[in-house]
Amino acid sequence: CSECRSGYSSGFGTFVCRICKGPWYILQIIIWLLAGLILVSVIFLFNLTIVQGAINGISIYTDSMYPYYYLIIKHTGFEYSHITKYSPSNGLVFNACFYDGMDEFEKNIFCFIFPSYLLLLVVFIVIGAHKFNLRIFKVEFIAKRAVPVLATLIVFTYISFVAVVTKSFSFSSIFTFDPQTNTYNEETVWLYQPSLKYFQGKHIALGVLSAVVAVIYLIPLIIITVFGDLLRRNCIRSLWFSHFLDVFHG
Repeated sequence: CSECRSGYSSGFGTFVCRICKGPWYILQIIIWLLAGLILVSVIFLFNLTIVQGAINGISIYTDSMYPYYYLIIKHTGFEYSHITKYSPSNGLVFNACFYDGMDEFEKNIFCFIFPSYLLLLVVFIVIGAHKFNLRIFKVEFIAKRAVPVLATLIVFTYISFVAVVTKSFSFSSIFTFDPQTNTYNEETVWLYQPSLKYFQGKHIALGVLSAVVAVIYLIPLIIITVFGDLLRRNCIRSLWFSHFLDVFHG
C-alpha cells in the first residue's frame, strides 16, 4: 500500500517510483555533498544573503510557486515551471534516488540530513577561518559575512525542516472489515508509507527525530523571531546575538 514495487525506489521531489540501480546512483550522494558545499561557498563569495534584495525575491518566488508546481504542469504543460520547484529552502527536491530499495521512511531521514549538513558547513567554515588564521589567504570576508550567511541558511533550513517534520507527523486511518463481528477495525498508519504503523516500529525513530528538531530548532527559532527584541533587552545581551537579530529581522 503506497509503496514501490520490487525493483523500484522512492525518489526526492516526487511520488513516482524510480529505478535506482548501478554505481551512478550511489555517486549522487557525493554530488549531493558537493552541492551543499558549493551552495554555501556561493552564498559566502557573492554575499547572497537575506539582507540582499535579489535572494529575497528569488526565495519568495520559488516558495510561493512550489505548492502550485503540479497544478501548473497539469493545466498549462509549461515545462519551464520546474524552475519554481528548485529552491534552497525546498531542500532535496531533484527527481533522483540514492540507492535501490530506498523507501519513504529513508527518504525522510535524508531530508533531515541535508539542511543539518548546510548549517554544520557554515559553522565549520567560520571556526576554521578563525582557528587557522585564514586572513593570510585573503578570505577575511568570511568572518564579516558569517552572521548574514548563517541567518540566510537558517531561513532556508527552517522551511525544509517544517516540511519534513510535518510529513513525519502526518497520519491516516485504514479501516478493515471483520466479517465475524460485522464491525470495522481502525488502524492508524503513517500517511506517506502506510505499511508503517503510526509511532510504532521504525516510525518511532522518525517521530522522535521530528520532535527533537521541533523542540531544539523550530520552536526556539519561532520564539526568537517573535520575541527577539524582548530577549535582547532583558535576557541575552550578547553582541553576536544582537547582530544576528538585526540581520535576521532585516
